[in-house]
Amino acid sequence: MCARKLEPGNAQILLRGYGNLSTALHGIGRYAEAVEVAEEGSGLADRHGLPDIASFIDGNLAESLTELGRWADADDVLERAGGRRGVSARTQGQLAGQAVELALARGAYDVARRWLEGPDTWATGSYPEPQNTLPMARIAIALAAADGRILDVRSLLESAVGEGVASGHHRYGWPLLYEAAAAEARARGLAVAEVGREAAVERIRDAMKGMPEFVPLWSAQSLMIQAELLTAEGEDATARWTEAVAATEQVEAPVLPATARLRLAETLITRGGAEARGAAGELLRQADAAARELGAAPLASEITELAGRARIRLRQTDAEPAPPPAAALGLTTREREVLRLVAAGRSNRRIAEELFISPKTASVHVSNILAKLGASGRGEAAAIAHRLRVFDE
Repeated sequence: MCARKLEPGNAQILLRGYGNLSTALHGIGRYAEAVEVAEEGSGLADRHGLPDIASFIDGNLAESLTELGRWADADDVLERAGGRRGVSARTQGQLAGQAVELALARGAYDVARRWLEGPDTWATGSYPEPQNTLPMARIAIALAAADGRILDVRSLLESAVGEGVASGHHRYGWPLLYEAAAAEARARGLAVAEVGREAAVERIRDAMKGMPEFVPLWSAQSLMIQAELLTAEGEDATARWTEAVAATEQVEAPVLPATARLRLAETLITRGGAEARGAAGELLRQADAAARELGAAPLASEITELAGRARIRLRQTDAEPAPPPAAALGLTTREREVLRLVAAGRSNRRIAEELFISPKTASVHVSNILAKLGASGRGEAAAIAHRLRVFDE
């Protein structure tokens, strides 16, 4: 259809074909091709005086640029699209949604929250469409997970997919299910998450049933979900994350392999020995380079936090961090890390798991902390830490 000659009588139909073709290519992970189609369609729509169609196609263009990691280019496209006159409210909503996707990836959570709390009739209206409601649900789940609201994550997922993803909308379903699965994995160890975890994990697995995986992108997303669910259940996900890393290296979206490398590194550090630790360090350095190049602040923060807990240097040029004011208490860096977890109510076993040390070592650290602070117990140590603002940045 896009190959036919544009004429006044068929321009609107054919130009919408550019938009539909670009989004179809995007859905199967052929982002570079989607960009080419969308750029041509947007330019033609502009030349034929059809601003709403041009901006509609630009929304698709920005979406593909975002997945390719070309975030600055996506910003420019969205600004251009939103500045045209004659753009419908629905198309403006589509553009706003893409801007929120970028904000979420960059860690600008307040922007995403304001958008979700605002009018959403462009996305739902009288006849809600899964192509709009599923991405909105995914954003809401990502925000709930960032806040540690795992019960809200479960509620949002149930409302969004019920017993499964709407037929033909798997391109939106895979990212949605991944956010929910990752939230379950990150919430492991939280008391509030224990009740209902088995049912939540099973709901995600049930939703995956029947969803196609024959496209490399979908196969990679499926492997990542499976690995997160194994982690949520406390199982060894090393093999599955290894598969996921290999699969994500075949797709065009740089965020996916960076995320998979981070998760594999975490698994290796937790379950592997010295050799695995070396491999984890290399994975973290690769993921860190990608996250920083993209400007993916939340991902970069996770990588830095894991590397810090595991005592892995991400960059050879990194200087040793300056000691915080709390150093005056005489606590070592590791003891401050332990004290932070003590103040959060963690047991010695949980401290050991989070810092990748033995429970016996954790117990020794706690005893040393109590002695240095002159505290009679864990509660008093936590109170002293908060009173002296030990954890202020």
